[in-house]
Amino acid sequence: MAGKGSFIFVIGFGIIMGYIILNLTSMGTRATENMSYYNSATASKNLATIGANIGLAMLYEDDTMNGQLIQRTIDSGSYRGGTFTVTVNQGTEFVTLRSVSQYQTSTFQSLEDEVEVILRRSLEGDFPDYAWYAEAHGAGGNFFYEGDTLWGGVYKDGQFFIDGGVVFHGHVDLGEGNFTPNPRSRQFDARLLGGYTPGAEKQTLDIDFSVMIESANQGGKYIENETLMNGSATIEIDGNQVKLWNEYPPTSWDTPDEIINMSELDGAFFVEGDLYVKGQVSDGYKVTFGASENINIIGNIEYSQNPPYERNFIEYNETYGLDRYEMTPRSELSEFIAFASMNDIKIQTNEVHNDLYLHGLYYAHGALKLDNNVPLGVLDIWGSVIQKFEHGGLGESWLRHPGGNGFQQQLFRFDPRISDGIVPHHFPMNYEYGRLQIVSWYESIQLPQF
Repeated sequence: MAGKGSFIFVIGFGIIMGYIILNLTSMGTRATENMSYYNSATASKNLATIGANIGLAMLYEDDTMNGQLIQRTIDSGSYRGGTFTVTVNQGTEFVTLRSVSQYQTSTFQSLEDEVEVILRRSLEGDFPDYAWYAEAHGAGGNFFYEGDTLWGGVYKDGQFFIDGGVVFHGHVDLGEGNFTPNPRSRQFDARLLGGYTPGAEKQTLDIDFSVMIESANQGGKYIENETLMNGSATIEIDGNQVKLWNEYPPTSWDTPDEIINMSELDGAFFVEGDLYVKGQVSDGYKVTFGASENINIIGNIEYSQNPPYERNFIEYNETYGLDRYEMTPRSELSEFIAFASMNDIKIQTNEVHNDLYLHGLYYAHGALKLDNNVPLGVLDIWGSVIQKFEHGGLGESWLRHPGGNGFQQQLFRFDPRISDGIVPHHFPMNYEYGRLQIVSWYESIQLPQF
């Protein structure tokens, strides 16, 4: 019995060992195949990346290249037999570069990888460096009064009517015309801390809404007139959202017709008709809101940082015995909004009853003006106001005319980020597309085989 048992034990052990050896051999083979596949997948991915970098280098030399840039087969080395093809699709603002590789594994399986790079042309603009700008003369009236203060440059073409001790911290450029009253007269009481230049070079803005309208149509938000009641839309900017009503006034402020994430706007929002707006933007978004008719301000328009600026001393002006200051943005300020009207920007006095705070860049092909002359509080602007045709003042000095109509005080503070070109894409003024900047880099992934 012992001999038979030993024989059975030996046979059984041999079968078990044989099974283990077969499995170990199979596992070794699979491990080798997996390692070979990994090396092939890595080579395929690297080829696509190499192609993308070569294509980007070619675009750096000539950013107008379009179509197929290069197709190459590797004849030697670790990538032998692999190929990559690089193509470019040019758009007005965006450029898409694709690099596609092909590589054959040791088991003759064909691998394909893709790298897609999206580039955006930077805006290179010549934006007016002014807190207040008026290109041509419209209706008459005084523009600024005793108690008004402007930090930043000012440009005015035509006679510049002021009343009392207006303080200008920035330089004042005057095209055709001069101050009224004349600076040499005893009636002139303004404080020109930054000096002024009569007969300055006449400026003309190059205005083009077509890029903004096209961008709103393609990637942003475009609202057609026929979808609106009485040709008016209302928006309330709420942090990172825009609440939209296809009418004004809204039937219910609690139930907007649509809520749009700011990230979906791609920098452009345009209305065929009148736009009524108020609210606060946050989270670093940069958007231009436009309208084919009037933009109507019905409340404060603010950044998340309030106030968004810091006051910095420049110098002491001995002539006037006053300190001169400039305003700079707070370091944590990152959002920027702009408004562009193909007609006027109107402050709706039925909605604005006292003080009004406006942050951003405001362009009116007509003028910034009140819809009605009623007594108001303080107008406090951080950014820039640019008018193709100015309309006159927005208030009367209550220091000289107690209980007068309009704002009792106007405070204009220039945002120097405008000079640095930090303006929302699609703003319809004095810019051209510049160098390409990478905004997205996508690489396909080869899933491992087990």
